[in-house]
Amino acid sequence: MKSVGAIFLVFFVFFIACSKDEDETNETVEKNNPPSMESQSFTVASTANKGTVLGVIEATDADEDELSYELVSVDTPFSVVKLKGELVLSDEVLLAKMDKKSYELKVKVSDGVDSVTGVVKVEVLISTNPEPTTPEPTNPEPTNPEPTNPEPTNPEPTNPEPTTPEPTTPEPTTPEPTNPEPTNPEPTNPEPNPDPSGISEAEKKRLTDLFVFMAFRKSNNSPNTTIKKWNGDMKVIVTGSPTASDRTLVKNFLVTLNELATDNFNAYLVDNLSEATAEVYFGSYDEVRRERSNFELTPKRNNRGGSHATNGGTSKIIKKGEVWINTETYRQSTIKHEILHIIGFGHSKDENSIMHSPSRFLELSADDEFMIKTLYNPSIKAKFSESQTRSAVKDILK
Repeated sequence: MKSVGAIFLVFFVFFIACSKDEDETNETVEKNNPPSMESQSFTVASTANKGTVLGVIEATDADEDELSYELVSVDTPFSVVKLKGELVLSDEVLLAKMDKKSYELKVKVSDGVDSVTGVVKVEVLISTNPEPTTPEPTNPEPTNPEPTNPEPTNPEPTNPEPTTPEPTTPEPTTPEPTNPEPTNPEPTNPEPNPDPSGISEAEKKRLTDLFVFMAFRKSNNSPNTTIKKWNGDMKVIVTGSPTASDRTLVKNFLVTLNELATDNFNAYLVDNLSEATAEVYFGSYDEVRRERSNFELTPKRNNRGGSHATNGGTSKIIKKGEVWINTETYRQSTIKHEILHIIGFGHSKDENSIMHSPSRFLELSADDEFMIKTLYNPSIKAKFSESQTRSAVKDILK
């Protein structure tokens, strides 16, 4: 009986330990609603040129996720722009060759998790304009008419009496001067802008507050008290089981970070784990627990991913980063979301931000770009307090 009680006690302690709230760098999974798409119709002229946009395919998503579009039908003269949903004539020669009056296309719409397939009908409008023709010339053949000069005659002289004509010299006139009166044009210089940055004081305050909220991780139960950021190189290795597009996305996103940073931050891919200072691991929950048991981040089965950044003691300079991407539940936005965690950002309260949890957008918002530019501006130093940070951001926004 004592042994049973001991087992129960061990299980209870283990359950409590696993229920402990972790640092909010894990992106939680909410029930996903699939996108919706109704049948739609478009028209195209039979003489349309390649690149003609027939229109935009409409689809909705209850979660307001970013949607992507894919043309399922093959051997058609049309294509679909993946992220815009534009239906485009991509082969006018094939359109003419197939000589069809209408097409019924299947288009797949995805929110990154679920997808639906809808029908798009295209009617070909046959041009009725006749071919231009060259009219026959209407100029008649030149002819040589018979001369019609009459026989010369000697008319009677009709010399009139000589007359002296009246002088017709006009009276001299003084022309009106054509030089316009000098005028004093109104000055065209605009009124001086009291704020050369063009940003209102209210917008400056909003951006400053949002930056402090994200950089000090104020969405966490235990916010940071100082700025944490990288200083120098962040050498990233991609491991586990990523797809080719996942690897490319990581590489391109690092390039974007470098373009936005203006201090000495530099992020790039490396091939050797021993050389890397940051790792992005793609794998399931079971795989990350088995293959990366040395990770300091705590994976959770129902999360899309997780991350952990380690700073160098009192310097608050980040020295090491860990990212886990759950290949069973992740979205592409999760990759960027978690990488931004390891360079020093917490969650955003702005739903349009890629740092909102859950993240719904693949691309950085204008605010996201501002946050990266500001954190990796030489004026913002690791270990800055909140008051020092607000003062520095104020100078950046001047």
